[in-house]
Amino acid sequence: MEKYMKALGYDLKGFTVSCLQMMFGHVYYIWRVLKPELGHDKALQTYGDVWHTLALALYQQGVEALGIKEVKDVPTLGRIFDFCWSACPSLYETVENTPDRHVGRVLWCPNAEYGPHDCHLHRQEYYRSAEVPLTLDPFLSTWIAEAKKMGLEGDVEVAVPEGMCRDGNAGFCQIHIWRKGSPKVEPEIVPDSEKRWVETDMGDEEPILYCLRKQGKKLEDFGPGTLVSVVFTDMSYWDALEANLDKGKALALYKKLWLVYPPMWVKEARLELEIGRATKLEELARIIAFCEGKRFVPYEVVSGKDNQISLVGSDDPFAEIPTQFLGRTMEAHYLQVVAETDQEFVDKVIAEAKMADRSKATVKKKLVKGDERNEIVIEKK
Repeated sequence: MEKYMKALGYDLKGFTVSCLQMMFGHVYYIWRVLKPELGHDKALQTYGDVWHTLALALYQQGVEALGIKEVKDVPTLGRIFDFCWSACPSLYETVENTPDRHVGRVLWCPNAEYGPHDCHLHRQEYYRSAEVPLTLDPFLSTWIAEAKKMGLEGDVEVAVPEGMCRDGNAGFCQIHIWRKGSPKVEPEIVPDSEKRWVETDMGDEEPILYCLRKQGKKLEDFGPGTLVSVVFTDMSYWDALEANLDKGKALALYKKLWLVYPPMWVKEARLELEIGRATKLEELARIIAFCEGKRFVPYEVVSGKDNQISLVGSDDPFAEIPTQFLGRTMEAHYLQVVAETDQEFVDKVIAEAKMADRSKATVKKKLVKGDERNEIVIEKK
């Protein structure tokens, strides 16, 4: 993934932070798109399929990394929980791991840290309506179900009695597992005077660097793979739409997610590129390239004939990662949908740049369609 980092002008820290912001922005905006369109229950079901896919990937990564061939008891399941939460990456500590129960704490979570910081009440609605129920089922329930397939006997209960995202006064998230029939794990009550906040110890250090340092991991090992997580999350969203909705509705809601970003990214582009209000094709081309770069798709501006300018690129993570790392073929519906969405994404960028009355852009070639390169031609109307 280093070639994307280099092409887009990131250092490793900036690349990692931007990928985390994209990934956890995506999971938030998925909910913000689905709920108004589908209603709460159908949205939760569809979004839950995304969480199930992410949870399953973490579980498979965990048992492979830990060398676990069978899960016979709660302590083994607790080890998997510890690994999976830490791989998110979260700061997770195991408080208790006994034959009858596992108690863990999430001291820091990248979802709340790197998700969008828009309206506070919208964020709280997302946490209460989506994250809280989906953390229990299907996120944690998937790990338990997979453990039962690997030999875990008997029923296991799970609870998250307190979470930092939804409970503003919580010092950590509480993760409880216990065998059905054994004493239930009671919520831990910490007096306000004894509460400690990880942000105090973190200080001004970049949160992901703090987290990795505490885990004894290196940014060089973790950072490049975050782009795979971005694409995997987006692909999982399409898979959930395709599984739950008819083709037309699924396509519309996939496109709607990506059309959330241009209003924000065009404003950012104007500041970063010091353009203000675009009036020339070259300025518009730079803005489009900037917004595509926020998706980690690198483009270069190429001068063309009169009243025309082009953007070209030889790499695209939405073509490379699904086919080389995630088991999809070039004929996959996902790649077709990505290709179809990009034209509307570019049109939205032009509209937000206030250039739609004077210019247009045509996505001529796409690597996700099997073309030899990406190419966008921008011209005056």
